[in-house]
Amino acid sequence: MSAAMDDPRTPTKRFGDRFLEVLWIRVVLWLTVSAAFLPGVLLDNPNLIASYHDEHNVIMHEEVARRTMAEFHEVPAWNPYFCGGIVGLSNAPDASMAPDFLFRLFFGTNLGRRLTILFFVILGMEGTFRYARKHDASVIASALAGIAFATSGHFMSLLIWGWVFMFNYNVVPWVALAFEKGLRSRTWRYLGSFFLGWLVLGGGTYVIPYTGIMLFMLVLFETIRAIRKEDGEQSLPWHRPLVTLVKIGTGALLFAAVRVLPLVNLLSSHSRPVDQVDKDSPMAVLAMLAFSRADKAWHNSAGEFYVGMWVVLLALVGLLFADKKAAKFALVALVFATFACGEIAPFAPYVYLHKLPVYSQLRFPSRMLVVAGLFVALAGARGLTRLEDALTQLARAAAARLFPPKAEESPSPFPPLVIGFVTTAAAAVVAFHAASDAVSSNAIAEKSIYTMEAPQEHHDGFKQARGNRWDAHIWSFIDRGSLHCFEEHKLFTSPYVSGDLAQEEYPAEGSHATVERLSWSPHRIQLRVKAEEDATILVNQNHSPYWKSDVGTVVSNGGLIGVKVRKGNTSSRSATGIGTLPWVPSSVWGRSWSPHDLHSGGHAPKFSRFSAFFGVKQALLNRRKPLSFALFFAFFSRPSSLGLPAS
Repeated sequence: MSAAMDDPRTPTKRFGDRFLEVLWIRVVLWLTVSAAFLPGVLLDNPNLIASYHDEHNVIMHEEVARRTMAEFHEVPAWNPYFCGGIVGLSNAPDASMAPDFLFRLFFGTNLGRRLTILFFVILGMEGTFRYARKHDASVIASALAGIAFATSGHFMSLLIWGWVFMFNYNVVPWVALAFEKGLRSRTWRYLGSFFLGWLVLGGGTYVIPYTGIMLFMLVLFETIRAIRKEDGEQSLPWHRPLVTLVKIGTGALLFAAVRVLPLVNLLSSHSRPVDQVDKDSPMAVLAMLAFSRADKAWHNSAGEFYVGMWVVLLALVGLLFADKKAAKFALVALVFATFACGEIAPFAPYVYLHKLPVYSQLRFPSRMLVVAGLFVALAGARGLTRLEDALTQLARAAAARLFPPKAEESPSPFPPLVIGFVTTAAAAVVAFHAASDAVSSNAIAEKSIYTMEAPQEHHDGFKQARGNRWDAHIWSFIDRGSLHCFEEHKLFTSPYVSGDLAQEEYPAEGSHATVERLSWSPHRIQLRVKAEEDATILVNQNHSPYWKSDVGTVVSNGGLIGVKVRKGNTSSRSATGIGTLPWVPSSVWGRSWSPHDLHSGGHAPKFSRFSAFFGVKQALLNRRKPLSFALFFAFFSRPSSLGLPAS
């Protein structure tokens, strides 16, 4: 079946298409634009970090996850380096399971974050380009849309804050593209599940809810299109869009299951308090999108989501041409811009959106302008395309008058060639000025963000310290946990976790025993205990009911981890022998064990009861299975074993 039969909306072929249709040429263009947009990211010393405290917090979380996987060979379900021990994988900012985290694993946290930024910018330009081409924008106009979105103003703020994980906004156009192509292609439905799952695995709680609104609108558009049979005999059944979304969503849940269940439980059991009122006037919203940071006279927030004045004007041109595709994009942008006004009035749409689950925990609705900017850029691509096509028609009409064909002779190929060059060059000039405006206004200058030295490494065994949340990035690099901390979600912390102790594992008051640490990792502590009588051994971390011990009963002792042991000597003979505390608290496995055990000898550990939803009571996992198999089975662990209760 031909491409036209697969999708009746196959892009029109234009003269300029032969240039940027070649992938490697586009990659060169994306790299050139990235170099102009990210000089501070690409040229500043990678051992420098930003000064904002959120950057320090995110670096700490990512370094803990990187070390947990790279050095201890464990799934980063728990972070003992902050607040006395908190959930890792199920924490909202965690991105350790996302595909882009491979950059941090392979290149280290600081350099990996810089490469992740470059990767996402290129990914966003290519995804927006392909989505615009899907809607018959010319290659010149599609390239403009990709550049305008991926270099838009909010990404500068994300860099200042250190929220590299939220650069996954650049995956959103790929989700939209995969959904629309997935209406007719199974392969694209699989890709849609991958991209949507990527957003779930990535950190942050904003991108997925915003993507949900976008997909809801795309389903409405495609359903109306199917009902009206706008594609004639090739029109889809009216229910196909909804079925496609369900399939993509189901695949995404399966792909991201290792994080979905823990995250949902955390968000439902440890809601983030939102007591502020967020509102912006329509003028402020327009200023944030259409005016650069140099135009503060219009509004103090001008430029925060800037996609370019030229791009906004081109979007209006598309509407003036009564272009249906531009109207579709503009309507999506308008909906997001309306939500971005927040609680501007008692009947504002955001007031009702903010009552829904998940959305009720979101703040700063102005962030929806990132998605609005994407669709403004797409509408601008359609506007430039209509100008390019109109110029081509005018040039052809002029050429027909200047070079009329002689009788019984075919027209000369010279005028069409000239027409092609002229119209492509004219569109390229407009696109160049529009793209240059966006890139230069939002560019990350050298030495503008990365001004602090990265922490030095020092390893002498993990201990808790009083710490300092404002320098959160330091502690994991020096094997210390910071008790002074801050988390958006109110997680349980024991008031008895102490800093600067002589030992992190010690007998409780009144217990006569000696404790020696044999080995330590974030998810596994191995001890040798000599007890003169029955005793309680304390671990200087927050308790969770899913800690397990091979030699005693784990209890909460004032919120600390306590292990009741029998009189006598207990010594460890192997990784799972007596005296071991293997555990994965809170978010992955009920029966605690370390992924490191997958490569050790001995008997296979048992999982606890699987969720009754799957109708499975118990299963065994051979330790010699690969780590990826362990991640798959994490999907089946108890959903109730998530989060930290207030002991």
